Amino acid sequence: MENKSILVFNSDERKHTPFNAHPENPRRIESIKSFLEGEGAFSRFELREAKKARREEVLLAHTEKYFSSLEKFCEKGGGFLDLDTYATSDSFEVALSACGALIEVVREAFERRISTFCLIRPPGHHALPRKAMGFCLFNNVAVAALYARSQGFERIAIIDWDAHHGNGTQEILYAYPILFISFHQSHHYPGTGSIREVGFGEGEGFTLNFPFPAGTGSFVYRKAFEEVVLPLLKEFSPQIILVSAGFDSHSYDPLSSLELHETDYFYFTKQLLSFSSSSLILSLEGGYDLRALPLSVWHCLRAFLGEEVKLKEDSSRIGEEVIIEAKSVAKDYWNI
Repeated sequence: MENKSILVFNSDERKHTPFNAHPENPRRIESIKSFLEGEGAFSRFELREAKKARREEVLLAHTEKYFSSLEKFCEKGGGFLDLDTYATSDSFEVALSACGALIEVVREAFERRISTFCLIRPPGHHALPRKAMGFCLFNNVAVAALYARSQGFERIAIIDWDAHHGNGTQEILYAYPILFISFHQSHHYPGTGSIREVGFGEGEGFTLNFPFPAGTGSFVYRKAFEEVVLPLLKEFSPQIILVSAGFDSHSYDPLSSLELHETDYFYFTKQLLSFSSSSLILSLEGGYDLRALPLSVWHCLRAFLGEEVKLKEDSSRIGEEVIIEAKSVAKDYWNI
């Protein structure tokens, strides 16, 4: 019998609760669980509880000083680490379990090809080596990528389709030969992710950014996949694909001005599953509209289940110029 795809939760995430009306809160996971339960989805997946990452694993991506200072900050009751990012007395432990969720499934990916969605919080892709940022405490995907590399994976790819640039992931991995591809809204928080940011040293050519203008929608995103991302992945032949799966590019989301639909996330996931030699691990990042978030997650899972979904279409060509420029940059390093 074929192995089921895996869903991983960190049930302690409810202890990471904001002090005010903050968009990154436990209602996000509650909305997803409620929706999936209504669809009868849980019986169709293998359900897992996250284990906490170890100190030495987190330190692959973060400094010891930051790790210790965050631990002490939370021990003292927490508060705001910056204008956007909070931590409670429990948030350090919750962040360890979010990181640990990915590490456990990466470990399993050494033994067999897996398809997994880590439905965890807090998110991670803004977290920098030395500081928290943008709702993120530890950089879950960067830790997982460096853990995979430390254990012998040679070809690791990361796709970040969150509306905001994964600046923390990029900074942590900038000098590593780990493929990092980011789709995000241009001139939006945090202001990084230009097409000319391509990596450094051994990592030169392994970073590729698509800074799309406000209003970019389904047609252009799919065209970027078809003309650049999929040919690049085919040449790179990753052993493992990690996805920073943020859903704030959905047209309903209040924190961006992009025009994606839930069926786009089905499309992205289905395309990445087509790489039959690659394990695929999605990790929840952003997504703050409680209608669009669970619907978008479910459409990724429908791809896991091998279902067919009719894609919503649009006729907008906003952002096509970004594909042309990004493809030109990629051709300097890849045969696409």
